Amino acid sequence: MMNGFPPPAEIVPTVIKTSPIEAIGAFRSALEMPNFRIWGTIFVFCLVCSSLTMWFGRHSKDVNKKTRTAVLSACILPLAIGLWVQLIADSPPDWIANVYDAETTVAGQIVLVAYGVIGSNEFFREIENAAGGAHQEAHETIKITAPSLSVLVIGESMRADGLGPQKRTRGPWSMKLDDRVHAGFAAWLPPVCASHDSTETSVPMLITGVTPDRQREADEAPTGLSRLHSAGYDVGWIASGPQGLFAGPEIFKGHGLFWHSKNTWLLNGGTPPLDEDLLPVAKNFISPLTSSSYTGNPKALVLHLWGSHAVYQDTYPKTLFSPDPTGLSEEELENLQYDHSNEYGAKTLETVGEMLDDVKFPAFAVYTSDHGDNLLRDHNGLLRHLGARTSQAATMVPGFVMWNKAAAQSGIPRKVLSKIAKAQHLAQVDLYRIWMALSGLDGKATVIPTESPLVYGAVKLGDKYGPVPCSSLKP
Repeated sequence: MMNGFPPPAEIVPTVIKTSPIEAIGAFRSALEMPNFRIWGTIFVFCLVCSSLTMWFGRHSKDVNKKTRTAVLSACILPLAIGLWVQLIADSPPDWIANVYDAETTVAGQIVLVAYGVIGSNEFFREIENAAGGAHQEAHETIKITAPSLSVLVIGESMRADGLGPQKRTRGPWSMKLDDRVHAGFAAWLPPVCASHDSTETSVPMLITGVTPDRQREADEAPTGLSRLHSAGYDVGWIASGPQGLFAGPEIFKGHGLFWHSKNTWLLNGGTPPLDEDLLPVAKNFISPLTSSSYTGNPKALVLHLWGSHAVYQDTYPKTLFSPDPTGLSEEELENLQYDHSNEYGAKTLETVGEMLDDVKFPAFAVYTSDHGDNLLRDHNGLLRHLGARTSQAATMVPGFVMWNKAAAQSGIPRKVLSKIAKAQHLAQVDLYRIWMALSGLDGKATVIPTESPLVYGAVKLGDKYGPVPCSSLKP
């Protein structure tokens, strides 16, 4: 299941082919989805009401044929609406696209969120986040004036096995990232336990440093970017399309740069924006720091990528890799396209690293993904992410930190990360702490890894969602 919606029809046979047991698991997952529950409840309610109306009015002269037809129509209306939502998923009405295209920011974002998560129990929380009014503004006592660059890069659907030294030979950009580590300007982090297996719940916890046992606080807690703005940073949020929804009041109230791709693929059936579209905007934001004569404020930037979100083959330029060979099984083809998407992600990170190298002052970037993804090769009865149970595949993600020569000479990255390498796993909140410490907040202290990382999830089907140890998750 993907984000509360059933998978496209052409994916269903692929899921069923894994095994009969897994197919049953996928079907049970569908029954647990908020979308299914809400539409099912509405449909049953209308069915019962209309049936009672028809029954008690069967002998009444006041109930004519037109009335009976109207009542029957009310009975099937929820089902019709549900089908309509699915049928227009690739081609919604023009008025939705027009509102989104309008430069009304909040109104456009609200419509996009409402369309994207209709029928979801996250609906009203997403509306608040889109308006930028849910998060409190930070009030830091420390003030930072020395020029520097702080970057948080948020990936999408990148599994822990999708990036790292084990992928060195996959392509030139993975090799360059590993070379950067060996040169002393980057570090691979232990696998990270994401706080949730969906973007809309994971990212608010990531950017606020809220742990899964306090998950509800993530919608109101000050964001890290807000803290940095309060401490004296010029801030910006650059995102691929709808990923801009998670910026806080420091952005939506006009205190910093806000840029998101205007590609309306979600609304017109096209392909998603490429992450390379974000990079010129980021480079322009960073450019003042490339002059040694710069005396302005430090700068902090969040790059929220489209990453490796399904459909994988739409997330990278088709000319970047050789054409997909014929004769592959569905599982083999998915593996290949997911690898291509992740290698393109490595290319994006390598470009960010080059931007750091151009900065004349200490500069660093922290990377992690919002969650992973379930693939056919996992044979766990789940597809993509946000399933009825939380899997290791959809939860464990990579962590990576880069810095430039000036930051290396300061010794700060080495101090902040000195305890990290020995950890078996990290919690998502550890990445937030690394981001804040490298930025000069929290005393530039050494980050102590969380002993038992938590995820807001469900270990098995039927469990109620809540904070559980990542170690308890099954594949």
